Amino acid sequence: MYQQTWAVAAVLAPAVFSALLGAAPPLLWLMLAALVGLAALTLLRLTLRLPADAVAAPGA
Repeated sequence: MYQQTWAVAAVLAPAVFSALLGAAPPLLWLMLAALVGLAALTLLRLTLRLPADAVAAPGA
């Protein structure tokens, strides 16, 4: 199942990004920017829920 998940992602990602790039190049970059923003917000929310030991860098 683990390998199948990576295989599906390896097939779908180039196909989806190529379709977006062919349809409207700015849409590809807007979609990627939205995904990065969503990931950043998710990480910020996650840091509030994790213990301080899990968030701090080693040696900090």
